[in-house]
Amino acid sequence: MNDLQRCSDLLSEALLELAGQPRAQSRATIAPELREVEEMLAFARLNPNLAPLLEAALEDASHLSGNMRDDLFTSGMRLEVMTLGQELVLRDGVPCSMRVRGSVAVLTYLAMHPRSTRQTVITDLWPDRDPKKSATYFRQCISDIRESIGSDVILVEGAHQSPEYRLSSKATVILDSQRVLQLVSNGQLPAAVAAYKGEFLPGLEGSEWADEQRVHIREALLKSLHGEMRAARLGREHRRVVLLATAILDIDPSDMETEELRLDMAREVSSAAEVARFEAERHRRMN
Repeated sequence: MNDLQRCSDLLSEALLELAGQPRAQSRATIAPELREVEEMLAFARLNPNLAPLLEAALEDASHLSGNMRDDLFTSGMRLEVMTLGQELVLRDGVPCSMRVRGSVAVLTYLAMHPRSTRQTVITDLWPDRDPKKSATYFRQCISDIRESIGSDVILVEGAHQSPEYRLSSKATVILDSQRVLQLVSNGQLPAAVAAYKGEFLPGLEGSEWADEQRVHIREALLKSLHGEMRAARLGREHRRVVLLATAILDIDPSDMETEELRLDMAREVSSAAEVARFEAERHRRMN
């Protein structure tokens, strides 16, 4: 209900309680509940008052990161396509065993570009491959997708000489890459940071289309983070600057200007141990 102050108070109490629990017990008993409040955990990570509590409660909360599920009650086939830092498809929550490496890329492309011809898909995904070998590989991907997910998940329509491929309307497709962009657009930056798991389709090389998607996602996220960081600097919220700078460097480790800013701010508000860690990270990046 957008009552952020009340949420912060309750989350603070919960994290203090959690900090007193043995780590193994915490994982076993409350991990499912924490997955349900991932956006609150992301909010805590970027909040100067809550971040220390979260760090004390969970040495590393990354294993609790789940997927934003805003349509749990959708009927029919639900496909969750994980493209950020991994390539994985879940059908109704169950992982699909893909045998062909390019299958997730083909499924992602058809989800983003319905009614595409085989030649269009091949040109965008594997522009440098031999055309005949690419056509064979594409057919292998289509067969793999149908065997792994369902024979009716991909439909072929149009002229016989140049058929068009699209995903069945029975399938509700959730793309994690589009979810990140949606969260950024809606101003839900902590949730967007939590949802960004890494590079788009990391196994796909030599594709300008994939490179454009990678740049678009990263730049949208980084632009919002830099905007928040500038506002925090103007408000002299040094601790928040440190947290936002850390989030930026997790996405773009080559940003030396942000690296220097984080270190300067950390020297004002952080512990000696944290400052030493930031100095060590800077040294590694520079060498």
